[in-house]
Formats: sequence, C-alpha cells, structure tokens
Amino acid sequence: MSFGAMTFQASASLGAIIAGLAIDDAVAVLHGGAGCDIKLHVLLHEHAPGGAVHRRLICTKIHEDELVFDPGETLAQAIKDMSGRLDAQMAVVSTATFIEISGLDRDHVMDQLAALVDIPAVYVYAPDVDGDMFLGYERALTSIVKYFVGRVEPRPEDVRAKRVNLIGYFLDRQGAEHRANIKAAAAMLEALGLALNVTLLDGSPAARLYDLGDAELNVAFPLGVKAAKVLARKLDQRTLELAPPIGTANTATFIRALAAEFGAVDAGEAYIAREERRVGQRVREACAPLVGLRVAAFADGERLAGLLGICRDLRMVPVIAGCLDGRPEHIDTELWPDVDVLAEPSLNETARRLRRAVDEADVDLVIGSQHEVDMGAQVGLKGVEFGFPCKRYQALVEMPYWGYDGVLTLAQRTLEQL
Repeated sequence: MSFGAMTFQASASLGAIIAGLAIDDAVAVLHGGAGCDIKLHVLLHEHAPGGAVHRRLICTKIHEDELVFDPGETLAQAIKDMSGRLDAQMAVVSTATFIEISGLDRDHVMDQLAALVDIPAVYVYAPDVDGDMFLGYERALTSIVKYFVGRVEPRPEDVRAKRVNLIGYFLDRQGAEHRANIKAAAAMLEALGLALNVTLLDGSPAARLYDLGDAELNVAFPLGVKAAKVLARKLDQRTLELAPPIGTANTATFIRALAAEFGAVDAGEAYIAREERRVGQRVREACAPLVGLRVAAFADGERLAGLLGICRDLRMVPVIAGCLDGRPEHIDTELWPDVDVLAEPSLNETARRLRRAVDEADVDLVIGSQHEVDMGAQVGLKGVEFGFPCKRYQALVEMPYWGYDGVLTLAQRTLEQL
C-alpha cells in the first residue's frame, strides 16, 4: 500500500522495529535523528509500558556530517555498543525516511555491518513514506527470512515430518495474549497429530530462526506470504496460505485445511465438533446480554475478518468495519452485505462516522485500538481495546483471541464493559 491515512499513527518504520522487538534477544535499531527516537518511544510506550522493550530499542540520532560522510560506521558502532550491553544475539535495523531520501547506499552499509558487527544484522527497508506499520512488519519478516535461509540447511524428511511453521504472526508486544494464541495454535496442531515448529514471530530468541528448516509445511498468514515463499523456494517446503484462526468459522477452516493436508480429516472433524459444542454451551449460558449488540469494529484486514466472525458467534451485529491497514480484500463482503466497510479510515473519518452512528442510534460498542475506543468514548460509546495500541488492556493473564477460546475471551471482555 502507499502512504495512507493511518501512517502517522502506525508508520512503516514502527512495524520494522516491532518485528525486531518480537525476537527476545534482539535489539531494534532505527537509523535516524533524535526526533525519530522520541516518536518511536512515545508510540510504543502506551502499548508496552514496561521498560524492557524500550531498553532494546535505540536510535542512532545521526548528525548531518555523519549522514554525508559515513552513516554505516555510525550505525555499526551503535549496534556494537547496544549488543554488548544487552548481550544481544541479533539486530534488526531500519532507517528513517530522510536517510533513505538522501541516497543511502544500502549495500555498502550492509557490507560495513557484516565486517564490523559480530551478530546477525538484518536491514529492513521501511521508510515511512512507503506504507504503514503492517507493511513494515511484513518487510521485516521477509528480510529476516532472506538472511537466515542462506544459513539453514534443508533437513531430512524424517526430521521435518508433521512439523509446521507459522509464518506471519503479528506480535506487537510481549503480552500474555500472544503466548495464549501460540498455545492455542499448538493445541490445534496436536489434535491433528502435528507439532508446531517455529512461529515467525512469537518472542522466541534469535537462535530459533535457525530451526526454520525443521518443518515440512509453512502456514502463511497474509503478512507472512512473501516470507513463506522464500522458505518454500530455498528449503523445499510446502506452503499453505490461511487466515488467522479467529472466530469459529476461521478456526474451523484453519483446522480443516491442515487436516486435509496431512490426511487427518477424521481427527480434525472430531476436534471441531467437540470444541464448537463446548464453546457454544458457554456462550448460551452467559452471553445473552450480547445478543443484538451493534458493533463498530476496527483492525487490520486479516484480524478484522476474524473479529466480524466472533461478532457472529456471539450474535452481535457488526455495523461498521474499519480496515486500518487498507487491505479490505480480507473482508468477504458477500458474508457482510449490510456492514459499512471503511477501507482505510483516518482518525477524523472514524470520529465523524462514529458520531453519525450515535446520532442514528446505530452503534452500541466499539472494538478497536486505543484511538478508536477513545473516539467512541467521546460520543458515549463503550469500548473494547484490540490491536495496536492498547493502553488500558495489558493482557496480564493468558487469554487468547485465536481459536475457540478466543470467542470466549472477547465475550468476557465485552460483558465487562456493559
């Protein structure tokens, strides 16, 4: 996508930095000025207020003379200093727009990093004039895979058998909801006789990236499709493109696709029937207050599709669907003919649309990031935080939004707001 309405709130460089922070022992480095440093820390602070993440994020705060003479040396020294203090095992590097525009010789810079830095240093092209946070994250995943795939040997078939990589998981903080999502995915795979190998990215150390070749199949979510294609080509792995298992419909599709791929159809159907029966009973017992609730939901396209599915599971009525990454193609409009899909709403457009919905008594609840929830509160709407950034919801306990329990998580969080 191009420079869009949400870029100021969630820029491409931020997405690249978030990817770096999603590797437990990596440092995330923005090659830019002091203003860039302040911007990133402010954007991340409310979503991840703990100090650990911020200690692993640095900006080179480059000066004009360094930009002219040798920006690569400044970058290498910053990585060496930070990695030494933190015992970091990897660096993910992106650059500010003004450095890219000035004519940065990226190949020369990477040659310098390889010569001067003794840990893997992955460069991600993610200037803020070209895309948003999700595109920056996607580019980071692809760059990370391209770096490591040349250092991973294809493994024997008996080692890879029935092992699956998940490629394209969006981990925006080291929160308990993400750990719960990965556990939910592992449980689904286990029900089919499969094992989860590597999730790109899930907060694991950099060393796990060398294990990407230990799987026979890559499940590629939309943000990971390009990275998965690199793995398939270099490591002779199969690829299965799927939507994240959010909501009962997407979760059942996820399980059935994997079951068909590995000849475990009976096990898959048994698991689906058992889990849908369990969750359906819980919903009937406790969720009557949610029936008919009219919802405005906001998220990136792939997760927004899942949120709409959860609304249907809980018999809530989606009225507005704001696609914050400008990828509305993930929303099946035939399934949601009465939903007003906003392809890439700016904050002002969102505020106007919510105000009109209140005037028309058309919405009861907002599900979205801190920005959308705050705008809903200004016009008297209750809200459930979801996505980036979340300020009030910090996920201190493991409550997934993936899988069948994800339906119950959103139900509980919504009930608490009524």
